[in-house]
Amino acid sequence: MIGRWEQQLFDLKLERQKLLEDFPSYNNPDSNVLQVLALKDVKQLLRPGQALLSYFFTESELYIFSVEPSGQFQWRKWNLPADFRERVRSCIRYLWDKQEYGKEPFLQTAAELYANLLGPDCNRMGESVSSLIILPDDVLMMMPLETLLTAPPSSNKPNWRDQQWLLKKYNVSYGYSATLLREQKQISRQNAVKTAGPKHVFGGFAPTYTQSGQYQLQNTTGMVKKVQSMLGGDVWTKEPDQEAIFKQESSNYRVLLLAMHGISDAEHPELSQLLFGDPQTDPVNNNILYATELQIMQLQADLVVLSACHSGFGKLETGEGVYSLARAFAAAKVPATVMSLWLLHENTAPALVESFFSYLQHGKTKDEALRLAKQDYLIDDQNFELTHPFYWAGLVAAGDMQSMELSDPVPHWLWYVLVGIMILLFGQYWIRQRSS
Repeated sequence: MIGRWEQQLFDLKLERQKLLEDFPSYNNPDSNVLQVLALKDVKQLLRPGQALLSYFFTESELYIFSVEPSGQFQWRKWNLPADFRERVRSCIRYLWDKQEYGKEPFLQTAAELYANLLGPDCNRMGESVSSLIILPDDVLMMMPLETLLTAPPSSNKPNWRDQQWLLKKYNVSYGYSATLLREQKQISRQNAVKTAGPKHVFGGFAPTYTQSGQYQLQNTTGMVKKVQSMLGGDVWTKEPDQEAIFKQESSNYRVLLLAMHGISDAEHPELSQLLFGDPQTDPVNNNILYATELQIMQLQADLVVLSACHSGFGKLETGEGVYSLARAFAAAKVPATVMSLWLLHENTAPALVESFFSYLQHGKTKDEALRLAKQDYLIDDQNFELTHPFYWAGLVAAGDMQSMELSDPVPHWLWYVLVGIMILLFGQYWIRQRSS
């Protein structure tokens, strides 16, 4: 078995080398996915208190690899039950459908999945680990593991928010591969030392849809303006040509929030799209931005938040992960994304996104900021009727989770104004002194 895998890996490396020779300009992070990181390189991806869990499926077995903050490596094998994949798919469908019927079986399965997928590793690592990087595979690609239960469901605590979600114990983020995660961290470091980086911290897009064929989003405008009030920057909400504006202006912002309709094409992920407004007649900037257009853009953002339905959903490629709108941003050199695995509820997404940015502004890492935002949502009595995981678990974070400095630099013109005021005040003081 090992010999066959080594031969396949060798053949793939030869094929990759030929591709790089034929297409030398192909240099986005995904061009290195066939590299295998040494253990010491994986350890460097981890911050204190953070561990990495990677999953690899065969037809009947699951291999689980873990790297602790100290760099210690462990692996184990689990012989999959015959119905494992169907049970996971059933959980995913249950989350998507937001039905109360079937709650008990879902909770039971969530506890059993934790006991087999994470429990042995989390118990071994103990209290020293508070954050997890998950590299999923196969059916786990669309399952937010924060919805697993670290303890059996209790009949004494029937409410959704009282369950022992993994969310309550760990910050969780996701990666497509360890190699791509290393590339994303390198991009973050390079962005941090750029002398000519983005001019502003925040740029927000929340299109207004007026045509009857496109459902009008009610709360997105207020959300992007609320985040703007925290971080400064610019927002676009009523402009009819927002795709053209995005292509022209997006490289000027370190953080982008796109609150709009997203359409996923699982069969042809390159055709997944973001709708920047009503269709336009311009054949290039028609307000439909495809994934193929996104991935060739040269963005300078450290973070993109996609408050857009199905932005993390796409086509699963074995060994490669999910190709989606969020993946297109990774190809466009964006080191971190927050994305939605399913349909976002427009009445609950603003609370999660605004709280996320508030925690981020106060110095939290991206994965912790998202976890705290979800916890705040769950304990808020105003949301008591909307605590089914459908409403909060679909937003997940992927990529480099380091914290960000989100103070907007003072514009150069403002310095001139301040200096002018100081000179004026000094002149008035000098005149008073002379006249006295």
